[in-house]
Amino acid sequence: GTLLPHLRSVFALSYTQTTLIESVWFIAYFFASIPSAMVIERVGYQRSMVIGLTMMAVGALIMVPAAKLPSYEVTLFALFVIASGITLLQV
Repeated sequence: GTLLPHLRSVFALSYTQTTLIESVWFIAYFFASIPSAMVIERVGYQRSMVIGLTMMAVGALIMVPAAKLPSYEVTLFALFVIASGITLLQV
C-alpha cells in the first residue's frame, strides 16, 4: 500500500501495472506454496526458516539494482522473491 504511490511516480505506471504490483504477492503464494511444502518436507522446519529468510534477504538486495536502474520488471521480480520467502515461512 505505501509503496504504490512512490512506484507510480517513479515508473509512471498505469492502473493495470499498479494492480500487478499488488497481485505479485498473491501470485507468489499460488506458485510457491506447494514447492515450499516440499522444501519443508525435505530439509525440515529449521532449515526451511533459514531458507525463507535468505530468500527474503536476496529479494531485498535485488531491490537495490531495481532502484538504481530504475526497472519495473526487476522490481516485480524482487517483490516475487520476497513474497516467495514469506510463503515458505508461512507454510
